[in-house]
Amino acid sequence: MQEIALGTANFGQTYGVANEIGQLSEVAIAKIIETARVHGIRTIDTAYSYGKSLAILGRVGVGDFEIISKVGSIPSETEDVARIVTDQVLLTLEHLRNTKIKAMLVHNVDEIL
Repeated sequence: MQEIALGTANFGQTYGVANEIGQLSEVAIAKIIETARVHGIRTIDTAYSYGKSLAILGRVGVGDFEIISKVGSIPSETEDVARIVTDQVLLTLEHLRNTKIKAMLVHNVDEIL
């Protein structure tokens, strides 16, 4: 069966070319999360760069979802890339009020090489 993931870019910021509403309210986000649960969606796609998305998801409660997140931009002068990535993972978990994530993606692989 094909898996569907719930994207959360507009949960913490105004996002999308067709977005006429702006950033969603926390109440609306809670309703979306509950609707996802009811319909069997169990994966959330998010990122530290999505504004307040992680903090809102943490308050709403998503511990029963598998989380896929993304590492933010890493400055080219960074010497300890592993520390930056580790810090972002830990901050992501802290904001989500969760102890695990399914995957951490990288936008630009050149930044970690």
